[in-house]
Formats: sequence, structure tokens, C-alpha cells
Amino acid sequence: MQRTSIAVVLALVLLTLIAPAGATFIPADGAQVVRVDVFAGADRGSYELVFPHGAAISGRAGFSLPAPVEIRSDGRLLATLRSLTVELEADPAVSLGFAVTAGNAPTTFIITSANLSFSPLVDPLGYASAGVTLTDNDGTGANITGLYGGLCYEARYNGSSVFADLLPPLTAPACTSVTMSDRMPPLGSQVVLDTLSSIQTSFGFTLSAKDQASGTSHFEVMIPEPASLSLLGAAGLLLLRRRR
Repeated sequence: MQRTSIAVVLALVLLTLIAPAGATFIPADGAQVVRVDVFAGADRGSYELVFPHGAAISGRAGFSLPAPVEIRSDGRLLATLRSLTVELEADPAVSLGFAVTAGNAPTTFIITSANLSFSPLVDPLGYASAGVTLTDNDGTGANITGLYGGLCYEARYNGSSVFADLLPPLTAPACTSVTMSDRMPPLGSQVVLDTLSSIQTSFGFTLSAKDQASGTSHFEVMIPEPASLSLLGAAGLLLLRRRR
């Protein structure tokens, strides 16, 4: 297997906003902001963005690719990374976006955000949403198939626990683009019955040769506001009274 690896230290956009006390954190030197792994037949390439040395995140940090990047193996073009964005929020939340074009063969992409760590949250609320656009570039139709049980996006917590797998396979007729979106839960947020200390998101899919895919996503966990907790408690009491 041939492999090309490109590592770039970020000289990109770093946004810092006011955050609650204790929400500031400093990533370890060399920690990844986002990593892209590309596979085409026996060839493999990768691209990663890493945090600037000594950078601290207080509130929100946003990073974006300054220009398209070609990912090659021994001179052969595997794929073009047209855009790549990630936003990390200390609330916490992770947003991840991309646009890629496959090379001359069906190409597998795994695009993974940083593993965002934070002070433990017990039974928080959470939601994840993702969308993808598929475009046929060569007049033969296009398709995208996910790596997570056939789905293209995964939101995880605590390293390996899955909150949601989203975005089923998608096909675009010749010379067209199609778009789909997915969400867990369909509306609002749901309780995660666990103690969370980190979250991470990933797109993983195989894209037909020469075609293009782009996507956006957002995964957020939160502790309900006191007013929301009061409403939940009142609703529970009302249900108990009705049952009696």
C-alpha cells in the first residue's frame, strides 16, 4: 500500500469568544483539529490540520482550509479536498464541513474532527444534524455509500460510544446534483443517559469516480436550563396526576 501524508500547522482563522468560567482549554501540542484519510484501491493518502502551538480555546474556535489541496500517492491524484471547515465550541459542540472530488476510481473518505474534551456532563441533552450534496461530474451518474452501517455520518461521545449514525446512501442521476439531510432526534434534543467527557464527529463514505460530494454537520450536548428543568418537572407531575 502506497501512502502520502501531509501535515499542516494551522495559520488559519482562530476565533475566540467570551465563555463561561472554566470553559477554556488548551489542546495538547500536535493535537488534530481535523483529519482526512483517502483510500483508492491500494493507494492511500491523508491530510490533517493541527492546533497551533500553545493555542487556547475559550468559547469558540473556527478553522478553515485556505485553498484546495490535492491528495496524491506516488504522483497519482487520489482526490481533491476543495474545502474543509471545523468549529469547536466549549459549550460543547462540534461543527464539521467539507467538499471533495474523487479521482479516477471510486474513492473512500474518512473525515474526522478533533475529539473535544470537557468537564463531565451527567445525562445531558444532545442532538446531531448532518446534510450532504452529491454531484455527478462525468455524465455517468454518481453515488455515495456510508461506512457506518451504510450511513455516511457518525456523532460519537467518550471516544467510541455512538450518539447517532445519519445519512443513508444517495444516488444522483447523470449531470445532476441531489441533496439530503438527517437529524437525531428529528426535533429538539434528547437525553443522553450517560456521563459525557468528550464528543467527536466523522463523515465516512465511498464516492463514485470523478464525482463530487460536500457536507455539513453539527453535534451539540448541553445541560438543560433551570427553567427547562422546571417545565420538565411540572410536566412529569401533571402526568402523574392524570394517571391517578
